[in-house]
Parts: sequence; structure tokens; C-alpha cells
Amino acid sequence: MGIRACSLAVLLFTGLAAAQEDAGTKAFRLGNYAEAERNYRAALAEHETPDAVRRLADLYSTQGKNADAEPLLIRLVALCEETSGAESVELASALIGLARVSRNLARSKDAIPLLQRAIQIHRKTLGSENAELAKDFAILALVFVDLQELEVAAQLYTQALRIGEITAGPGDSSLLPNMDSLAALERQLQRYADAEALYRRALTIRERKLGPMDPELLSTLDNLAYVFFGQKKYSEAEPVYRRLLQLWEKAAGLDHPMLALTLDKMVEFYLDQEKFSEAECLAERALAIRKKALLESLERSAKVYEAGEKPAMALPFRERAAAWKAEP
Repeated sequence: MGIRACSLAVLLFTGLAAAQEDAGTKAFRLGNYAEAERNYRAALAEHETPDAVRRLADLYSTQGKNADAEPLLIRLVALCEETSGAESVELASALIGLARVSRNLARSKDAIPLLQRAIQIHRKTLGSENAELAKDFAILALVFVDLQELEVAAQLYTQALRIGEITAGPGDSSLLPNMDSLAALERQLQRYADAEALYRRALTIRERKLGPMDPELLSTLDNLAYVFFGQKKYSEAEPVYRRLLQLWEKAAGLDHPMLALTLDKMVEFYLDQEKFSEAECLAERALAIRKKALLESLERSAKVYEAGEKPAMALPFRERAAAWKAEP
């Protein structure tokens, strides 16, 4: 076969592979994974490229088929080394993908050297103060959380947060995931003062972005109240608990079960201070919420059985509901 004929054959195979990849991508976006797999596999058989391997691996990862994705990602790492070089961002991306799959397969230790290598590549190619590097540190922190090496994880989140502060600014909302994760670790390590500082920052950022009464503040307020309570800072914890209660009432209503959980926390808060009358009042309110929720659940169950023409099965629920109503 002549050079011209060989070139035409290569173009033909490449064009066919590209069409199959496009068809696979369209099917992927529509959630038709079986069709996407057929097209991606056909494209890969026609012409093996890093992109073709990556697409099929991503398809498997999306479906949670990590055992199928792993050999493809191992091959992708080798291809990226061959085609892009040992210090390329493409290789770093492939290493991170393989690390994620290793973690999903409960082999977190295997993910560590992969992520460390990706960090080295990003640091050398992108610089030591790049947003991609912050993401790498955060992923590696998750691995050490898996392994219960919380001190190491906290140090990695600290590095990720420091880089984020430089690249995005100290008050940017993109810092919140790492800030929350680091605060949770500090809380778990019982370093409440450090956790408090982080939760205060997170609250300030969320308030600036969302306003003072947005439901998204609930988790931050709950955590802040907890660390105040853990430090016996009662005077600072009380207004946070009160605000948390108001937010739940606004977001979910006066009888929502989540409101009862917040009331429970406030009961413990007042009992710790031996403020028994305040604790009693809140405990009674929490009980009333749960009693109403149980009554509604009993009546709902009775209706289900009655609708299915099973009155004998509905009767115990009706009787129990009636007994609850009769109680003072």
C-alpha cells in the first residue's frame, strides 16, 4: 500500500472513530449508557487515543463501575506519559482519575502516591499557588480522612485553603467547602477554638452572599453553636441556638421534626447549665412536635390500609391514633 493510501486509511479510521465518539457522547448525555458504551468501545477499537480511553472510563465511573474503569485509567496514565510527557497536566488529570477510582474501590492507600505525583506535576507546571493544586490537596485530604489520619488531613485542607485565599480572595464563597471540611476536622479533634474561627468565617461569607435568614446558614449555625457549647461559651452559644431555632421555624414551619432536633440540643445546653425550667419548656415543645408527627403517621398508615380494603390492618393504627388524641 502506498503512502497516500495509508494516509487515506488513517483518516478514514480516525474519522469513523470520531463519529462513534460523538454518538457515544450524545447517548451519554441522554443517560443511554448502554448505547454510549457500544459507541465508545467501537471508537476505541478503531483508534486508541487518550480521549477515547478517558471517555469510556468516565462512563464507567459515572455508573459506579469502578472495577471496569480502573484498567482503562491505568492504560490512560501510560498513554498520557507516552503522548504528553511525564510532567504534563494531562498525565496529572489521569492520575487523579485513577486515584478517585482506587478510593472508590476502598483502596485509599493506593491513591496516595498517585495524588502526590499529580501534585508534583501541577506544582511544577502551574506554580505553587494555583487553584488546581488546591483541589489536589483537598482530594488527598479526603484520602487521609478515609484512613483516619486526621492530623494529616487537616494539614492538607489548611494548604488547600491557603492557596484558595491567594487565588480567589479570603472572602470568596469558593473557599467554603474546604473551610467547612477543615472546621469539621478541628471539631472532631476537639480543637474547638480553631473550629470556631473557621465557622465564624464561613458564616460571615454565607451571610454576605445569602443574607442573615437564608436556610443555607442552618448547618453553619448548628456547628458554631456546638463549638461554643464545647468550650462552655454559654453566653455566645445561646443567641446562636435562638437564631437557629428561628431559621428552622421560618424554613420548615413550627412543627417540623428537624425543629425538634434543635430543641433537643437546646435542652442539653440548658441542662448543662442547670437551667431546668428553660430545659423543661423546650423538652415539652419537642415532645409535642414528635407527638403530632407520630399521630399524622398513624393516621396516614390507617388510610393506606383502608384504601387497600384491609380494615383489619388499619384498625390498630386507628386505635393507637385515638389513644394519642385522648392523652392530655
